[in-house]
Amino acid sequence: MFNEWFGLLFALINFILVLAMYRLFGKTGLFVWIGFSTVMANLQVVKTVEMFGLTATLGNAMYGTAFLVTDILNEKYGKDEAKKAV
Repeated sequence: MFNEWFGLLFALINFILVLAMYRLFGKTGLFVWIGFSTVMANLQVVKTVEMFGLTATLGNAMYGTAFLVTDILNEKYGKDEAKKAV
């Protein structure tokens, strides 16, 4: 049960950090987040946890935020800015 709460809390913190980067730094913060989240996800991938009966890595939630950021960039600033971020 601890792993489920830990995983949900970890995902919530990641999404709050994305929002904070966007609010504080705007488009530049989102560009920085993509690089940061990719590096951090690769570091966190070595830690595996069992959540809801499935084996997962901690880096999954962090890596997922990179996709959220590219979607935000695409919706707010256009396809070209989202491509630049990737």
